[in-house]
Amino acid sequence: MARTLIIENDCYNWDISESGEPPEHEGGDEPLGNYGIWRTNKERILYLFSCDVSNAQIEESKMDSRFLEVCEFTHPQSGVRFTGTWIDALKFIQKTLTEAQKKGHY
Repeated sequence: MARTLIIENDCYNWDISESGEPPEHEGGDEPLGNYGIWRTNKERILYLFSCDVSNAQIEESKMDSRFLEVCEFTHPQSGVRFTGTWIDALKFIQKTLTEAQKKGHY
């Protein structure tokens, strides 16, 4: 069964988590690309936070198998729900931020 994850964003930042909050840090984070804050274990991403998503970040993330995990993602602000990989979620965030910038929300 796929994990359910929440995508949240405000005017400047976004994050993906299971609960809408970063998990407690228990140490053992594995390196994870060029993101602001992350929590991981060897098998999966637990939390991801940053202020932008670039095409370069997405391409780099494709090299890490943890980004290929299929999850159920929900974006409460828009009501959008979808099944996809973390890569799909990053593309969704990138699109959402771009649309908001065009509307002058940022």
